[in-house]
Amino acid sequence: MASRSNEKANQFSLDLFVQTHLEKKTEIELEAEVRSDGEHLIIFPVRGAPGTAFRVLNSDVRLPDAESSSSGPMRIGLKRNAPCVRLTAGVVDDFVPQDSEVDVAVKRAKIRLEATGKGTLSYAGKSVPCLGKANFPYAKDLTVQGSIDVDKFKEKYSNEWSAWMYWAVLIMGDRGVYIHEGAVEGTSAGCIHLAAPTAKEFYDWVDGPTRIEISYAWQ
Repeated sequence: MASRSNEKANQFSLDLFVQTHLEKKTEIELEAEVRSDGEHLIIFPVRGAPGTAFRVLNSDVRLPDAESSSSGPMRIGLKRNAPCVRLTAGVVDDFVPQDSEVDVAVKRAKIRLEATGKGTLSYAGKSVPCLGKANFPYAKDLTVQGSIDVDKFKEKYSNEWSAWMYWAVLIMGDRGVYIHEGAVEGTSAGCIHLAAPTAKEFYDWVDGPTRIEISYAWQ
């Protein structure tokens, strides 16, 4: 008669079976819209955040047929460890160059906001005070291109607020949200403020593809 310990060891675990099966798979299947970009494909996952896309090599994607693009969703296979670049929601077209490569070695910055809107911006090995708007639905993971007069501006006029923004880096094109010079005490209309001269230092540091992760107390 088998011991209780042996019986327990031989019990079937659906969770363990599924996990073991997933670990053996070399490919992830998902439903997405796909657009060709030379040697790369731009993938828009159906279940992803609206407007979010990923840029991956053609060789890392299995398509259901010979077509490399489609106007509608399709079932594709993506290599588990395929390098990819996450593109900013709302301004995806700015990140689809037809004649150049996107540098996958992007810089990284993190913004953490408290319930009041006050927070810290961490980049280049340091953290500085910043101010956002409490309860504002900031994108939590985005990438800026870091190109002058494309998504970073020494000065930018806000028609909505009839005011100039200095050392402005666009982070949410669909909402007109920037990181720019401003007071880090009081309130913000939605943009993320940095005090002088930090705003210029951050502006200068963002000189290429830069991933910015934002977390906040009201998430």
